[in-house]
Amino acid sequence: MTDGRYAAWLSEVIEAYALDDRAQVSPLRGGTSNVSFTLGGLQSVIITFCVELSVPRAERLARLIGHLGSHGFPTNRIVPSQVGDLVHVVDGVPVIVKAFIAGQALRSVDNARAHRIGGVLARLHRVPAPDDLAPDHSITRATMTELAETAQDGNFSGWLLPALQEFPANWGPIPAGIVHGDLVPDNLVEAPDGSLVAIDFEEACLAPFVFDVGMSLLGLGHARSLTIETASSLLAGYQVERELEASERKLVPTMVEYSAAMTACWRYELGQRKGPLPGELRDWRDMQTIHGQSQEWRRSGVWSTLLDT
Repeated sequence: MTDGRYAAWLSEVIEAYALDDRAQVSPLRGGTSNVSFTLGGLQSVIITFCVELSVPRAERLARLIGHLGSHGFPTNRIVPSQVGDLVHVVDGVPVIVKAFIAGQALRSVDNARAHRIGGVLARLHRVPAPDDLAPDHSITRATMTELAETAQDGNFSGWLLPALQEFPANWGPIPAGIVHGDLVPDNLVEAPDGSLVAIDFEEACLAPFVFDVGMSLLGLGHARSLTIETASSLLAGYQVERELEASERKLVPTMVEYSAAMTACWRYELGQRKGPLPGELRDWRDMQTIHGQSQEWRRSGVWSTLLDT
């Protein structure tokens, strides 16, 4: 632990949840909007300090996770405190405790895993949206435009502003509901039986389902695995569970490019706030590369072949 506060905070959480105070505590790698630890023992759990979420947002997140579980969608199960709270607050910081999921974060994606990612995504999209679902992603068109206009990096602004102008003013009447908002390989746990479990729903919101498809295809690029074959496998896995409408298929390339712009903005802004990014995050130029790859697939007819449009 690099911050001494967490030792005291963990002690308070362990007491509030009646957890094993003799169990081993280990920092959990990954995550930029929270700080998490695993606690072993008879009941292995993940303790997450949501340092960049307000208490109401953390409570909404916890309710969403419970909602998903109640509809049979596998993800971390929320562990309530001794008094039944889904979120505990320590020094103003919301804390969520979740049951530990055995497995490893997905680091590489082959065709079979891409097919399973598509299936996970489609099953999520079949869950009815709760009434208090966030109405939008944390990164919107307005925030992207503002960042593009005010950024000090001319290369970033010079690429992002024209990219934003290519997107339609609205998505039109297409199916919408719960989207994960960031279903990239790092946010999937591969269980010992090979199944995939989605985690980290901080960006979940009400949005077009095809946005999530675009973000997940972009996620293959995160893992250096965006190929014609993996893209085809992800789309096929999705459509086993939920058929994309013609209007949605038409928007898939646009959503890949839109997701690239969103993620580039997130990386750029994070780099400005926190300095050099960890190696796995790299920088916004990776997103520029994937954006360009998608546009090349448009020109060469790859997207048309994949989507039969």
